[in-house]
Amino acid sequence: MIFHSLDFLIFFLPVLAVYWLLRARKPQNLFLLVVSYYFYGYIHPWFLYLIFASTVVDFSCGLAIAQGEPFIRLYAPEAARLEKIRTVIPGSVHAGEPLFELVSPDLKRQKKLARVRQANSEWEMAVAGLHTEWARRARIAREEKNRSASTLAGLEANEQRLILTAPATGLITDVPPDLAEGTWLGTGAHLATLVDLTHLTVEAYLEEDALGRVHAGARGRFIPAVAEYSPVAVHLERLDVSPVPQLDEPLLYAQSGGPITVRMQNNVAVPEGALFRIRLAADEIPLWAHWRLRGTLHLDAEPRSLLERWWRSLLMVLVREWEM
Repeated sequence: MIFHSLDFLIFFLPVLAVYWLLRARKPQNLFLLVVSYYFYGYIHPWFLYLIFASTVVDFSCGLAIAQGEPFIRLYAPEAARLEKIRTVIPGSVHAGEPLFELVSPDLKRQKKLARVRQANSEWEMAVAGLHTEWARRARIAREEKNRSASTLAGLEANEQRLILTAPATGLITDVPPDLAEGTWLGTGAHLATLVDLTHLTVEAYLEEDALGRVHAGARGRFIPAVAEYSPVAVHLERLDVSPVPQLDEPLLYAQSGGPITVRMQNNVAVPEGALFRIRLAADEIPLWAHWRLRGTLHLDAEPRSLLERWWRSLLMVLVREWEM
């Protein structure tokens, strides 16, 4: 069965129809796995060994380039102004100690409006007994007061997120040289790095297609690029749902021998494609934990058959050609 034969067309059309009818991801994957075995076994039985090896590899490791490091990177949670640096940098800090205080003018404006609405509602409730029409509005004013209070509580919680504290005891380093009070920061802007020798974290950057195949708690293995250092078992703790706007790790630049192609834009390294940051924690601390290393991350992922890879590649080509 070859791709331009009638046999393949008769095989492909029912597969396509069943694939879209299943809708759910897991049944789709299982169906494509089964028909992949049939397809390659139809060509030649020996190809079943090839697809079996591919299935096992896809299930046991999702390949990504990561940096093993005993450092915790601190980022601006949203666009804001750096109001105050509340610690000596560089210097030692304790867990929970405030580090940076950010201010969002838009957040302050929303809080002010919420307080005004809350005050107006309280005034209407207070004078409800003085006039019949005001008494009718008392219930509406009470509901408005509750909404304003709920909105205000949410805004205050967001404001607390802008006070960044040390997630662990350690040493603050790697602060951008131009970082100063009054500086405007974008979402995800790098602020500093906390050296925590009691933990080992691995940050990896995955493409969108790979991100959909891994889940929190997935097991993996980080293999340092330096052969003298031993691999370490890790587990996935966090997946970012938004692509990184910039890559602030020079070790991963293709220009530095890393795997990620970037372009410099206003002195900022912007990835050529959409990349998503994931963070993993080591199960135990290796002897090389005090070093910052580049390496390879092998991560458990949902299996994907060769036929599904081919099918998704075909869809991407069709979408790209359609947009052109």
